Amino acid sequence: MKKIIKSFLLLSSALLAVSCNQDLLEIPQKGVVPLEEYYLPEDAEGAIAAVYSSGVRALISGAIYMPWMLVSNLPSDDLYAAGSNRGDNDFSAQINEYRFATDNDVTTALYRNMYEFIWVANLFLSNYDYGMSTETDRYVNEARVWRAWAHFYLATWWGNPPLTDHVLDASDKPANTPHDELMSWVIEEFKAAAPGIPSRISPQDRNGAVRLTKEAVYSFLGKALVYAGRYDEAAQILKQHVIDSGKYELVSGPDMEFLYHEEGDNSSEKVFEFNVVDNPSLSSAQMRNNITPWMHYNMWHWRDDRFAGGRPTEIRSNGWGGFNPTGEFAEALIANDGIDSHRRKAWIKTYDEFLYELTWPSDATNTTLELKKTDKNRGVSPSGGGLYGHEGYFQWKYVPFDRDKIARLGELMENNVVVMRYAEVLLLYAEACAQSGTDLAGGLAALNMIQRRAGSNHVSTELTLAEVKNEKRFENWMEGTRFPDLRRWGDAATVLAEQGKAIPTFRDLIGDDDYTPVRTEHTGFVDWKDANYNREGEYGFKTGKHEWLPYPLIEVQVNPNIVQNPGW
Repeated sequence: MKKIIKSFLLLSSALLAVSCNQDLLEIPQKGVVPLEEYYLPEDAEGAIAAVYSSGVRALISGAIYMPWMLVSNLPSDDLYAAGSNRGDNDFSAQINEYRFATDNDVTTALYRNMYEFIWVANLFLSNYDYGMSTETDRYVNEARVWRAWAHFYLATWWGNPPLTDHVLDASDKPANTPHDELMSWVIEEFKAAAPGIPSRISPQDRNGAVRLTKEAVYSFLGKALVYAGRYDEAAQILKQHVIDSGKYELVSGPDMEFLYHEEGDNSSEKVFEFNVVDNPSLSSAQMRNNITPWMHYNMWHWRDDRFAGGRPTEIRSNGWGGFNPTGEFAEALIANDGIDSHRRKAWIKTYDEFLYELTWPSDATNTTLELKKTDKNRGVSPSGGGLYGHEGYFQWKYVPFDRDKIARLGELMENNVVVMRYAEVLLLYAEACAQSGTDLAGGLAALNMIQRRAGSNHVSTELTLAEVKNEKRFENWMEGTRFPDLRRWGDAATVLAEQGKAIPTFRDLIGDDDYTPVRTEHTGFVDWKDANYNREGEYGFKTGKHEWLPYPLIEVQVNPNIVQNPGW
């Protein structure tokens, strides 16, 4: 699959060629592959590689930061969109606090990216068809899956976006497609393509994590069926084609820590992830802009310029502090799992763990816990303004480890971009069983697998939707499922009513003269005194508006056939 990632520049050349007006430019451009020379029968492998490369681009590029990760996770009650201070990264905070409008850069970029992904898949499908060769048949099925997956994602967030199952002409102005109709099309595409894609060989099949397999497509299909409310069918598909296939295994509890790091790439739990590898022939700028999700890791990373005496050596430098768990989520996870669960330790760290269990530069002289407690050269600096949008819990799930870095490039990471894990498959199956009332024992067994692997204190004794909701909140935290789940379950209006009302700052009182008495030991606290920033009521989920994202302003302006979603 390295060829798939490395082919991005070839894809860029092909797209550039499409945009050239040959009436104005007859001289062949250097470094550009003309469209008529790109989609040749013998080049089908390179062309499907371009589809995969477009998928990477759809997820990791656009606007300033990572629209797929931002939109997937920000409309949630379980994290803060933060940064250095109020107003920093406001395009993210707008989404997190439900202050965004139709011109938000991030939602606009995601909408564009997904349709570009669909366009590249349609270009492939307009040039290749079944019957050309066994290999090409597989490629056609893969292109159909990615086109359907992008439509599924658009339907999940916009509700009724246009179905584009062919390459559009410049004059085409596609209209909205009703949600149920679009979801049915997605489901039938997955069903049609899955049998023509090879199976994963085994849980240890590393290539089977980064190239579409039959089981991955059936996993996507099962998710689409659950989202469409077709629970009986979803349970049957997920059980027969994925769970009973024996092609996946959950990693061990201690190894949960590495699921979103290079050590966990291509693991037995990964249903699909886009492969990220270093290409020494590309410059740092080319890697940064086309291949590695470097902004993603800057945003997820801690705000280390607010630390005293450097940073823990386990993590990469230069974080932007864009996302932090809410105290409510962290405390709910601890109450559910216990402080010592594998999952709690893999997902978040407490302030004491941050202070005393990570390796700080001053550890060379502060060798005991008592010395560390009074060491001013660690922790949150009392003079740096504190950590905005923070309650003293540090997300560990995505934080960039220093050892994840690409050796020759320093700041760039080599972690794969995870699309789906087997843990989500098990939870989707448990929900399908609970919602349909079928195979309750099997659904409970799937739920218990997640809980026991997590080392959780809470192990369900019966399968109910409430138990599934509880478990999915914790297991799939920051994996893009929270808001769609709340909306599907009818819980969004209640859970998200006051989302964004108050954003706190976390501080450490050690040596801070603004607080008396002055503390000589590390004393972290959550400062709420200036936290109620949204006093005018511009916050929180509004029924009849926020169920779906708005179609981008520019899309509505150029396409008169698009009907804007309600409330916008």
